Amino acid sequence: MRRIVAAVSIALVVMGFGLLAWYLSNYMPGTFFRDKNGVPYGTGWTYYYYESGELMLEEKFVAGKGQYSRWFRPDGSVVAETNWVDESGVGYYLHEDGSIRARMLYVNGLAHGTAVYFDTDGSVIREVMFHEGHEALPEAPYVEIIDVSSRPYGEDRILRVEPLDDEAGLLRELYDLALKHFPDGTWVNCGPDSACRQIVFFSSGRKIELRSWHPIYEQEPDVVAGSEGLTSLVGETREEFLAQDDPKYVAQRRAFDEIEARLRQHHGS
Repeated sequence: MRRIVAAVSIALVVMGFGLLAWYLSNYMPGTFFRDKNGVPYGTGWTYYYYESGELMLEEKFVAGKGQYSRWFRPDGSVVAETNWVDESGVGYYLHEDGSIRARMLYVNGLAHGTAVYFDTDGSVIREVMFHEGHEALPEAPYVEIIDVSSRPYGEDRILRVEPLDDEAGLLRELYDLALKHFPDGTWVNCGPDSACRQIVFFSSGRKIELRSWHPIYEQEPDVVAGSEGLTSLVGETREEFLAQDDPKYVAQRRAFDEIEARLRQHHGS
């Protein structure tokens, strides 16, 4: 009986030390990482860079929670800095020239309050209200086309259509076209953490979000984005490859391209 009690006591002590080590390791410098879903863990610094290689942002985390962020222009000067309190404060997103692309309020790690989006000349593009991480859908319908970079903080806006009365009919028509090919309102035709083009519809409290990497990666003439991923073209054209691909997928690609082309034609871009 004494041996059993002793064994149990030892096991509890070992378990206790294990739990203590796990707890302390989350606070140990140099342990910071993000999991596959982007959730932060551990303690340490992380850095983000411009496409040109200069430092854009440095952030300090303790036990998976943001403590401090500082944003830089490409010339090394400081744009802004935030000391986070309970993961609450002001966050920034920058254009490649170092100008502010967006200023967002965060509460407990979630966007909450008014977010302001800026053009490179500093003019306001739009203001959006967030509530606990979710964007409130605007009353007036509009469409956005965005190029999403594979780099963190690398998203670049291409085109935004805010319809006037004569534009509303076009957006309703394109909204119906999107629903025909994407009945659940979404299409994700890209790999994880890859660059892609995104089309977002907001209309009458409804949202459609389409993402595809083919407009980005097919800028390379020997690459095709097929139904099973990116493929190098060998001995055939892109049209010949797609003619043998999944018909539903090809139709979705064509719908995506038609929506973008008609928006650009209408907007004159």
